[in-house]
Amino acid sequence: MKYHPLSATRFITWATHPKISPRIRGLIEHFAHHKAVLKYQRLTSVPIQVATSSSCAVAWYESENMPNDLMSSKLLLSEGDIEATWKDLRLVGRVDQAYENKQGKVILIDSKAHPKVTFRDQLQLSFYAYIMLKNGYSVSDVGYIRSFAYQDIEYLAVDIIPAQAFVEILSLID
Repeated sequence: MKYHPLSATRFITWATHPKISPRIRGLIEHFAHHKAVLKYQRLTSVPIQVATSSSCAVAWYESENMPNDLMSSKLLLSEGDIEATWKDLRLVGRVDQAYENKQGKVILIDSKAHPKVTFRDQLQLSFYAYIMLKNGYSVSDVGYIRSFAYQDIEYLAVDIIPAQAFVEILSLID
């Protein structure tokens, strides 16, 4: 194997290029968010009580702008691998966050660096929803894209494609 030297100067020049920098910033924010989720929410069976939390946790929740239905839910997964089988396909994914609401439905979250929900986002969350359904979970009809494209974080609602329609989509794969 041939190795190529990469100096800090060349690395920084590459990482700050206008086409690369948003992705680098996105990866850093994504990592920081998951660390904060695990620190302030923990994978517990009880929703977090913001009023009784530390000042750091309260500040994080306030900056997070999390919808009420998520605030009152319990965290099931953060950066969790999921998989299921459909016919001869092994469906795999890595869920940013999954919460279980008071009705026992799973709400899926995926973090993105863009400001609007795309069709790709809807397909991705619906793919995860189908895997969760195959694993016996009841899944909410709505998930969220957690957008950190601007200064403030926004949670953008996404309609999950119904399982029956998703099976039809999967059946189109040769």
